[in-house]
Amino acid sequence: MNSREVGMQLTIGDLFRALRKRWLLILVVALLCAGLGVAVGYLRGRSSGTQTDASQVEDAQAQYEQNLELSSTYDKVSQEAALKMRQEWMRLGKMYREHPLMNEKADEMSWEYLTLRFDPQSGNHYSTIYGWIQSADSDALFGGNEILAKYKNDLIRSDDREGESGVTIVGTADYDVKQAAEVLKEHFESCAAKSGIEILGISCEHGEGYMQYIADFQLSLSNYLTNTMAAIANANNAATVFPAPIPPSTDTGSGLSMKTVLVYGIAGCVLGILIGVCVVLFFMIRRGSLVSRRQLEDTFDLELLGDDSAASPDVLNANLDVMIGDKNRVMLLGSADGVSVAELASAWNKKSEREFVAGRDLLEDPETIDALQSVSGIVLGIRIGESRVADIGRILVRAAKLDKKVLGYIEV
Repeated sequence: MNSREVGMQLTIGDLFRALRKRWLLILVVALLCAGLGVAVGYLRGRSSGTQTDASQVEDAQAQYEQNLELSSTYDKVSQEAALKMRQEWMRLGKMYREHPLMNEKADEMSWEYLTLRFDPQSGNHYSTIYGWIQSADSDALFGGNEILAKYKNDLIRSDDREGESGVTIVGTADYDVKQAAEVLKEHFESCAAKSGIEILGISCEHGEGYMQYIADFQLSLSNYLTNTMAAIANANNAATVFPAPIPPSTDTGSGLSMKTVLVYGIAGCVLGILIGVCVVLFFMIRRGSLVSRRQLEDTFDLELLGDDSAASPDVLNANLDVMIGDKNRVMLLGSADGVSVAELASAWNKKSEREFVAGRDLLEDPETIDALQSVSGIVLGIRIGESRVADIGRILVRAAKLDKKVLGYIEV
């Protein structure tokens, strides 16, 4: 899986595909803002055609001052928020560069697992074990490595069951994990003696191989860094749609101007579209949804093999012929709850010599997992704006664990 940073620039086509499923929300926001613009234009046009008395001037001036104060407050708050988001992005960037787990391979890990056995009637010991871990000498655990000590809680993890607690010490190339396990074991025995807590026994087991925790940690930090960068860009762009209030006018006119009403209505509609687009993109990015093909291809190094159009089976089969040979079976697998490939596979099987098998859930569905034995590869069904980056990452990790290659994706 490619872990490099993903660019967020969108072409017009990318933007259209990302927003077409949310067009109704954007339309509603645009109509509301257009209606508000018409109302504002009507009120301004009407007030320009009547004589303004002293009380109206005072009310308008008071409203203007209130709006000016709100605008000033918004500017200050938005600047402070943008500053905090930039500081958070810098913190995440530093963590991304220096964290020891970001340089490890999830399928080539080693670890030590300590099991502490207590009296079955003694209850839960999670907080006690956590406190003992925090009080352990970091220099003795990590050989004086300050970076490892800084991220101790990511390298040493604990869990608790009734009468038994487990502690996992994740190994890296920067320290001796077996020596750390011995140090921690002696520290636990010392802490238990001082606290008057009876430990029936401590056992230590060594493990090597794949760790799901490492894969999830690396993917989560990468997504958090990317989403924070997108949030900063959205905050900077959103500031342009909140102009300063217009001072009240006491000029008289000859009547209501329909041109003024029309201009305000159009301006409100345009502003509503911009706000709707910003809101949709913000929630899509916050949820971790795909916003473009480029993001998918740059993140996971997957290629587009086709789509659900009438001509797509021929294009898809031509690509698959080159990749896995003629007539070999392929599994179509959806990447989100709303992405179903069953009907698509059924339709394609009627007009194709190759058989497409519709999968449901590669993580929890036993029939889908069993069906992998009869296929030569997997093709993902992706829907821009609905498929989540994290879900696709989990599917790819699971497919690699089951020794099945993900050949590419189709857009549905």
